[in-house]
Amino acid sequence: MNRTVEPNARVSIDLDWDKLLELMQSGALCGADIHVSDRESKALIQQACLKSCAQKVCAGCDMSDLCGVGACPSGHSVSEQVVTTHPFNL
Repeated sequence: MNRTVEPNARVSIDLDWDKLLELMQSGALCGADIHVSDRESKALIQQACLKSCAQKVCAGCDMSDLCGVGACPSGHSVSEQVVTTHPFNL
């Protein structure tokens, strides 16, 4: 069945959070490309975006081997670093 797809057509899907995180971490999906209509989904997408971005931000940090507790051992807030450097704004 061939169907003509209109320009800027929108698709609504349900996606497992782990798959969402995997797509964001691989760069295949960006939080800025996602529109959500409920707060719970918005919070989950924000969490996936922050986790994905923190992984990239922390990759070059000399103290990244000490991380994993939600705060950067250098004294900087990982969330603040990610929020101020990422264009995705909820």
